[in-house]
Amino acid sequence: MATKKPVKRTGKTKLKKKSWFSGRRVIVIIAVVVVGSIAVLTFAAIPPAAVNPITTGPQEALSVGFEHDQALAVGKGANGTFIPISVGQSVHLAQDGKLYCNPENSTNVTEVQLTAAQLNSVRSQILATKVDTLPDDTSTNTQARVDNYDSVSISKGNSIKHTRVYNTQLETPEFKKAENILLSLCAQATQPVPAAQQPEFNSSVSVKKNNILSKVANMITPKVYADASGYTEVPPDELQIQDLINSYRTQPSIHLPKYLRSPCMDRAAASWGAMEVAAGKISEPTGANVLARIQANCGNVNWLTVGQNDGIGGNIGAIYNAYLNSPDHLANIVGSGGRNYTVIGIADFYPNSNPGGERVDSEVFMDCGSTGCGGSVFAGSNQGSN
Repeated sequence: MATKKPVKRTGKTKLKKKSWFSGRRVIVIIAVVVVGSIAVLTFAAIPPAAVNPITTGPQEALSVGFEHDQALAVGKGANGTFIPISVGQSVHLAQDGKLYCNPENSTNVTEVQLTAAQLNSVRSQILATKVDTLPDDTSTNTQARVDNYDSVSISKGNSIKHTRVYNTQLETPEFKKAENILLSLCAQATQPVPAAQQPEFNSSVSVKKNNILSKVANMITPKVYADASGYTEVPPDELQIQDLINSYRTQPSIHLPKYLRSPCMDRAAASWGAMEVAAGKISEPTGANVLARIQANCGNVNWLTVGQNDGIGGNIGAIYNAYLNSPDHLANIVGSGGRNYTVIGIADFYPNSNPGGERVDSEVFMDCGSTGCGGSVFAGSNQGSN
């Protein structure tokens, strides 16, 4: 019987022990799994990018402001600039004291930096008017409202109190006084603001979005809000208003062709309408914002003019009638005043919290000219060719 020789152990003994890497590999794997799980949960909470409103400028936190909103329409100028056709007016005073003024039917924004004392003085003057005690919405139309209104807004805590009047004849002395205080500030704003630096103000909260959800969303889809949720798209409503608009355009007294419906333009419209139904308010975008949403969804399009209509109401018929009674919205529908639109995108939503409640309708228009639309404007559609 053979005798086993004893194993001679030296300083190089091959004892099996855990390496530095193997001892920490489990920790690394667990960390990846946990982070991945959080990411998955976070991504699932973010609506698809197609229905998030793309922002085109720095985000500012509003202190007080005045807006005159109307149906948007802009044309293409030299070097990618915008020629205003129908653009609202705004005065925004940020919480850092920066005042931004945008005259009506102009894209020339000016600014001035106010001191903390001046900012507090303006806020005190606005609060003294008691405008914040007035109803949120004042309108003669109880069935529908469109983005044609005057609004005074003031931040209160983590929210913003909006006072909107849809008929200037209904503006109270308190409202007019607050409006005049804000408009008078613009005499001080003489410094031009380059287009890329013109800020956007979130309409529903008074603080910048810096929570973890927004940070993750911005890493995934830069310059996209991730807070629009709790809504359902309503395709039958979209078909209804499409038919109403095209019937209006093709009647003998107007004699215009039907709009061509574009799937990617639908998504561009949805990216604004989803935010509006989540906020329960309609608002006017900038020309840069409309074009950015079209390009994000349709690619590099050939465009001459773009525009947008927004309305909220109990049913599509009421919203449509409100459009017809608003000159700027009607001009978008018939493509008059230099608009000449040929393509439309439509999105309609209702809030999940109130399925039988008010609908939000958003429509995006574009004129491609004689060279064709390009991009993917008619991808997935049998209504036109790129």
